[in-house]
This record gives sequence, C-alpha cells and structure tokens, in this order.
Amino acid sequence: MIFSNHKQAVLSVLIATAIGGAVVTDAFAQSSRSSERGNRSGKQAKAEVLFPNATREEPNLKASAKLGSKLQKLIDSYNDQKFPETRALADEILANSAANTYDKSLAAQLGSQAAYNLDDSAAAKKYLQQVLELNGLENNGHFQSMLMLAQLQLQDNETVAGLATLDKYFAESKSAKPEELVIKGQALYQAERYAEAIPVLQQAIAGATEPKDNWNQLLMAAMAEAGQTGEAVKQAEALAAKNPNDKKAQLNLASMYMQADQMDKAGEVMGKLYTAGKLTDEREYKQLYSIYANSEGKEKEVIAVINDGLQKGILK
Repeated sequence: MIFSNHKQAVLSVLIATAIGGAVVTDAFAQSSRSSERGNRSGKQAKAEVLFPNATREEPNLKASAKLGSKLQKLIDSYNDQKFPETRALADEILANSAANTYDKSLAAQLGSQAAYNLDDSAAAKKYLQQVLELNGLENNGHFQSMLMLAQLQLQDNETVAGLATLDKYFAESKSAKPEELVIKGQALYQAERYAEAIPVLQQAIAGATEPKDNWNQLLMAAMAEAGQTGEAVKQAEALAAKNPNDKKAQLNLASMYMQADQMDKAGEVMGKLYTAGKLTDEREYKQLYSIYANSEGKEKEVIAVINDGLQKGILK
C-alpha cells in the first residue's frame, strides 16, 4: 500500500507522501505480517534511500503489535482522504500509553499531512514538531518531515524559525538537492541576507541539470542588493547570450544594465526587442522610453516610442 498525496506542497518543493508513505508502510508491514494486507505490503521493493549521506542514525523501530489494527485504520483513512478522521485517529494514538515511539511518530506524520490537506498550517507544524521530537521514523520520513516543517514556517512568515530548521535539515541530512537549496536561498533573500543567499543559490544552479530561469533571476537580484552589480550584470549577460530568443532573459538584462547605470546598453537591448516587435505591454514601452529619456540625444526616440504606443493602444 502506498500513501497518496492529492495536494501540491508548499513553496517550490513537493512533499511527496507517496515517497515517504512507501517507507512508512514497509516498516509497518514488517511488524504486521499476521495480516494479509501486511504481507502484501511486505513484499514491496525496499524504498529508495533518499538521504544516503545523513549523519542521523536510523532508530530502526517497528510498530507495536498492540496498535497494529489502529495504525492500519489510520493509514486507510489517510489513503481514503478522510482527513478529519485521520487527525482524530492520530490524536488517539498519540495519547495512547500503549503506543511506542514508532507508533506515535507515524501518527504524528500522518496527522501533519491530514492537517495540511485541511489547510490547518498551525496544526500541521505541531504534528511535524512532534515527529522530530519523537525521533522514531526512518531517515526518509524524518527528514521529509523536517523539510516540510521548514517550508510551512517560511510560508507563515516565521523566517528565523524556518531558516533554523533548514540549517538543521541540511546539516543532518547532507542533502544537496538544488530545488531544496533554492528554498534556503529565497528565504535568505527575503530576510535581506543577500550575501549569504548568493553562494547557496550558486550551489543550487550549479547542481541543477536545467536550472529554472527564476533561480538565475533570484541570484542576480541578490547580487544587485548585495552591491555586486557587476557580477549581476555578468550573470544576466551570460543568461541572455545562452537564450538569445528568450524575451524574459533580454528584458532582465536590460534591467540589470539600468541598475548599473549603463543606459546605452540597456537602450540597445530594449531597442532590438522593440524593432523585432516583441514589446507588447505598457510596462515594456514605459521602460523603453524611460531609458531613452535618461540617455543623451534620444529625444526623438522618446517621442517616437510614445506615439507608437498611443497609436497601438498600448499606452493610455
């Protein structure tokens, strides 16, 4: 049996309970072989180790025999998307004196997923904190819970707490996944810790097969805010050269030139887009004539762009 997740996870990383669930179900099945369902689950291939370099030693705990049926009911309710029932069952197991550390860890993990699917972020975070405090899950489930907690904290503008959780996550899991590093880079940027965000974002981009455009844009913004305008321009030039037909990359390059007070170069980039008919909205037209207005000897161009925009109904 594999857990299914029917809601997109917060921020840019998908917290896939289908991955974590396979691990949890394997562990649960190992201690539930008396049931037919447990036997079927036990035959599944061993789950992929997601954190091979983790410093945490896995507890290697199993579900207790006494709570086997309750845990199965908990899992079934989650898979059936009966999230209020899942939370109630999770709370019941967490309060049960007969439940062992693994039982409670699993209950807290599924309680967090149910709360998240019910849009109860505060409850989801409490459950996730319980998962980490109980420390009873295998590394896959433990670190996925830690990452999800960090994301929810950041989503709720708990930047200091979110960054602290992320620092702990990277230190203990030894993960270097680009999409996860970007989360930290973005959080550092939002916290106005631009100089710290730069190397994290650079590591993410370097480690990605196809880094997303907005990662590069975030890096350039961090460089500009950190006073590294020259480096930001170089980054923008490299991205624009790599994608000569990408309008967004060209507009971004023009913006970087403007920030560096290189109006001639900004005008050249925007002028090419204008000549090619690629400027299509009011903001782009205003950017172009503003560049010309701040450049020497471009008065005629300012008037021409404004008149063209008015005639086309782009400027009003």
